[in-house]
Amino acid sequence: MYEEFYSVVNRLDQNVFDAAKQLVDINAQTYEKLLKNQIKVAGLYMEGGARQVELVHDFKSPAGYMASQAELARQYAETVSTVTKQNLEVMAEARNELKECFEKGVAEAANVVSVAGVKKAA
Repeated sequence: MYEEFYSVVNRLDQNVFDAAKQLVDINAQTYEKLLKNQIKVAGLYMEGGARQVELVHDFKSPAGYMASQAELARQYAETVSTVTKQNLEVMAEARNELKECFEKGVAEAANVVSVAGVKKAA
């Protein structure tokens, strides 16, 4: 009887360990993707600072300067919007992977418990 109990506990422990490892992997991959996107945005602002200096240096008329500023702002908005959409996709992907991991874990735990219950009843 104790051997069956220990067998069930060991299987449950292994399932928990596997799920935790999968959770760490999902979180690490998600973090890596989000970090890459944040680096893109940081690079955009660094590049933008350099472009601001160029605009001031090449200043010829207030209208031309304002048009250049507007174009720079449009480029910022476009890039930030793209990165935000990518971040949402990354988070949705992580959510789906976590949901699958949870559902798989629940199914495996239910299977282990039901097998143990069947052995006990027999």
